[in-house]
Amino acid sequence: MPVIFPTADGIVGKQSLNFLGGAYDDIRAGDTYVGDSAFSNTGTSGDVFTEAGLSGLVAYLQRAILSFDTSGITATPQSATLNIKGSSHKSADLIVISATLADSSQVQAADFWNNSTANSATAYSSEIEMTSWSTSGYNTITLNAAALSQMTSADVFTVGVVGHDYDHDYSDPGATTNFSKKTRLILSDTSGTSQDPYLDYTEATTGLPKNLIINSGHFHIKSGKISF
Repeated sequence: MPVIFPTADGIVGKQSLNFLGGAYDDIRAGDTYVGDSAFSNTGTSGDVFTEAGLSGLVAYLQRAILSFDTSGITATPQSATLNIKGSSHKSADLIVISATLADSSQVQAADFWNNSTANSATAYSSEIEMTSWSTSGYNTITLNAAALSQMTSADVFTVGVVGHDYDHDYSDPGATTNFSKKTRLILSDTSGTSQDPYLDYTEATTGLPKNLIINSGHFHIKSGKISF
């Protein structure tokens, strides 16, 4: 099964400095930032999280974006998985959705605006619940038919990994002073590739042509049946 590592991955997010426990959707009008600079993140890991009413009424929303070179895929794969290593904490259920990058070689703060409506993006997976999520090993996420189609048609396959309930579904945690849902992912800036996220897929099968013409030689069937 071929494996593809990201050409770019990272965290983008929004913050609201005056969140007063109102509609959580308000944070989508906040500033943008790249997660590692805002949180002194080295780039080796990042959080997908929603947080409200903490740190002096500051609310946050963060997403992971990963981009893969799929130019070598010319036929729809039979199946594919996104594999991400977990770390330290897990409380936010996730979902994989379609995403875009302004520059496929890097994740920038402005990319949040390009992917700001998570609930209207194409879902590439079902809800990923944290009951079976590993914080020390790899987590295998099955991608759906829409993802397989995009992997085939696009030279660059970009996905967002976002919070399922409070981002993708736009649920509102309501007025609260202590709300936080956070799941940490290992990103590709770790040394080597042994902990990097990766895309794994089963190639399309190549069947017999509709018309099989044998001009000379022998045609030998070892087993099975042939119908005319």
